[in-house]
Amino acid sequence: MKTKLKISLIYALVIVIVLIVGCLKEERKPILKMDFSLKNPITSSVKVMEGIPRLLVGNKTIPISGIFIYQDLYVKPKQVTKQIDYAAENGFSFVIVSMWWYAMDTEKKLDEFPEDAAGRINWKKLDEVFDYAASKGVYVIPAFRYCCSPPAWWYTTEDYRNKYYAQTNEKGKTTWMPSFNVEFHEKYADQVITYMVNRYKTHPALLGWELGFGWTVENNYPSGYGAKGWYDYSPFCKAQFRNWLKKAYKEDISKLRDAWGNNTVTFENAEIPQLLSHCRDLNNRGVNSAGDKRRQFYDWQLFRLKEKKKSRNHFAKLFKQLDSNHVLFANSGGGPLSSGALGESAYTLNLDYYDYASSPYIDGVFACPGFRDDQKINSIYETAIRDLINYMHRRGKATFIAWENWGVNKSETLQYIIKITADTGTGMVLATGDIKGPGGELEYAYSDKQIKEIAGNLYLLKNAPKVKKKKFAFIDFSFLSAIDYQKMGYYEREYYLSQYKSKDAYCTAILFRDTGLDYDVLSIEEIIKEPGILNDYLAVGIVDLFRMNDELKDVLVNYRNRGGGLFIVGRSAVFDKYGNYNSTYLQQLLNVSSPITEYNLKSSVFDADSSWNFVSEDKSGLIEEIESKQGDGRSCYNLFNIPVFDYAKEDYKVIGHLTSNNKIATVGYKGRTVFWFPRMGMQIYDRSDTELEITLKFLENLYAFYENRK
Repeated sequence: MKTKLKISLIYALVIVIVLIVGCLKEERKPILKMDFSLKNPITSSVKVMEGIPRLLVGNKTIPISGIFIYQDLYVKPKQVTKQIDYAAENGFSFVIVSMWWYAMDTEKKLDEFPEDAAGRINWKKLDEVFDYAASKGVYVIPAFRYCCSPPAWWYTTEDYRNKYYAQTNEKGKTTWMPSFNVEFHEKYADQVITYMVNRYKTHPALLGWELGFGWTVENNYPSGYGAKGWYDYSPFCKAQFRNWLKKAYKEDISKLRDAWGNNTVTFENAEIPQLLSHCRDLNNRGVNSAGDKRRQFYDWQLFRLKEKKKSRNHFAKLFKQLDSNHVLFANSGGGPLSSGALGESAYTLNLDYYDYASSPYIDGVFACPGFRDDQKINSIYETAIRDLINYMHRRGKATFIAWENWGVNKSETLQYIIKITADTGTGMVLATGDIKGPGGELEYAYSDKQIKEIAGNLYLLKNAPKVKKKKFAFIDFSFLSAIDYQKMGYYEREYYLSQYKSKDAYCTAILFRDTGLDYDVLSIEEIIKEPGILNDYLAVGIVDLFRMNDELKDVLVNYRNRGGGLFIVGRSAVFDKYGNYNSTYLQQLLNVSSPITEYNLKSSVFDADSSWNFVSEDKSGLIEEIESKQGDGRSCYNLFNIPVFDYAKEDYKVIGHLTSNNKIATVGYKGRTVFWFPRMGMQIYDRSDTELEITLKFLENLYAFYENRK
């Protein structure tokens, strides 16, 4: 057990993927210096060209290349000027200029609240930046930080009246960030945004705007950087939650009480739930559970998500109404499949990336991952980045990665991110200056040499990669990570079973990518809204979607009945959307009438023996070259209960079974529906490369299987 856990930690930190050295063998072009000034106002927009969303200035495409200046203009103006010089000298198209509201207006306390917040700001500093950038031929994207950093006077005036609105965690600790949708905050933020947009929307150097939404402007509730815990438990948020419950339950108190299982709750005394405590037990019960089954918690998470979306849309719409002639970029925070696996989405709720893709106000999306030499960007990291880019590109959103330097000294690390940029047709932006790492420590900026090395490859951004149509898609139900948050399985100072199902789903996608099999990701929100989108694919993956709803089930069944393939993996479709066990969802997806029971593994992870083998012969091609081989071994990470039904009666061909009980099928198929009930992605954590080759070969066969059964 101890050895396997240590091995798993190694795999979790460095999943084998070779850094590609010398991957860009083209002769490097000379750096294109910006030797012209910007004299006339421009319009900017996004247009899909050859499958890739491109950034246009007027009717001309320009590279999405820039420097994201983390230093605050109102704190370190000379640093901003320095970065503009870097951009001009090295051929970057634009700079993103950070401005935190509390640094723009430093008054600690006022006698009374002002009529106009915009009039309190010295705009000459930003005027100078725009004019200087224009003289250097560099465009500007202002990044006003209004969401998490109101001026001190907003809180202190009138004896801290607005403390009522401060986001508060479950232990009562407040942050500097107001709750979402506070009208008194929106009033002043709107004033500043309106003045700023109107002042600069005709400036020749203006390229567009950055939304700047969330605690770390990453579409999130407070998290990290001095804000620990879950938010928002403020008095204001509690009142908002109660109002939301009234609407959600149509003021029917009996429905609320039935749902919550509480005969005394009312719309006036309903409380925000506390969290489930950590579970130190070393068993598989939590792994096989539906997450937090309390309807009270489900309602709260749904409310939190809707509140965040409402606030975000308010500001995005304002920017676009004020200036429809320039692009609006926003940081989506999370991305497809990876949100839950990374362990933060339950409390930050930065999991609604799909809303950015469908927003009529947002033109482009970006993310800000940190990287370092010793990290050697592995499969886990690269898959998250590529999935986000692919998802947004397919929906017409210009996309770039703002790479944070958390300790890069090797040229091959830079070459690696250059390759990702060139391969995906995305933008190359360097986040530089006062970068803070995950622990809040100050990290590195890029050296002059590193900037020039990256700049020497900017010409690659002009080459649009060929966009290939995908034949397979994963279905992502990101909200599940918001309700399956409990820390579980404490061993050697680690809760190593936490987010197990989300990790298994995400790591399954990593296995597909490591096999060289390309795929798309579809959110359930868009599938339910537009079911016909499934017709573009030969098959879809339903991986660890442990909760199911009627709308999604009906869409999937109809797709299967039209000839679509279903690949059902892991802990899928065994609970309803509220967490009640209901295997009829799985029955309908499998198209079986026999009742489904579960083969329960031994409770303790030390005793669980779920090793299994493929059968010796089958004509479908699914187990070609892996006949009789072990599909998975005994493992403290192999913990899913196995659904059981009458395979023969339902015409399912069993091609894998438990080693200890060959009557329990692990893998099987009928028509174009294939099931794989044990873990798949979590094999990454403790299977050797040789052992993983068996699973990778199965996935290759799976693609051929669906191709041959069109």
